[in-house]
Amino acid sequence: MHRPSPHRLALLIAVLLAVIGLAACGDD
Repeated sequence: MHRPSPHRLALLIAVLLAVIGLAACGDD
């Protein structure tokens, strides 16, 4: 397993934030 690139990490965080935001908006 090679070291994760900052690019991919940023993308992952962005996706996570988007999913969490959508879940919070839809839940409320």
